Amino acid sequence: MVVGTGKVSGGRTRGGSIMQGKATLWRHPIHPMLVPFPIAFFVGSFVADVVDLLGGSDFWTAMGTWLIAFGLVGGLLAALFGFIDYFTIPMGPEVRGTATRHMLVNLVVVALYAVNLYLRWRTPETPTGYVLSLIGVLGLAYSGWLGGALSYEHRLGTAPEQPTGQVPVGGRQRTPAR
Repeated sequence: MVVGTGKVSGGRTRGGSIMQGKATLWRHPIHPMLVPFPIAFFVGSFVADVVDLLGGSDFWTAMGTWLIAFGLVGGLLAALFGFIDYFTIPMGPEVRGTATRHMLVNLVVVALYAVNLYLRWRTPETPTGYVLSLIGVLGLAYSGWLGGALSYEHRLGTAPEQPTGQVPVGGRQRTPAR
């Protein structure tokens, strides 16, 4: 974002409307509310795999499998609201490119975890499952970085900044301490 131009990198003005899609709950975007759950489940499954590989009991094998199943449910739900945002938030070409990469990486990650769940259901301690978990977590990290760029650099799903001299609704003008 370039400060001082009145423009945000997505192309909307600071004084304009909120850069949000239609998938909101009381004006808060739903997609970012949901993504922590599949991330936690998928990362948790990787941790369970590491404990299992270090000699943990069968509990950790089952835990990893169930965490993947829960992560898939949460991931598909988050994807639904992500798709709605993708198609309803106005974006310039640079932002659209980042959003497309974010979406495609997430689709690949969810597909990897779906294959992982299938393999584990048939053979719980399959080495391929451990490798897929590692690849999935690395994909999540990259996707999270892209999602962070969309939110923090391009300001998608965020309220516009208040122009200098304006007081937010319900707020008060603050003067700097001397």
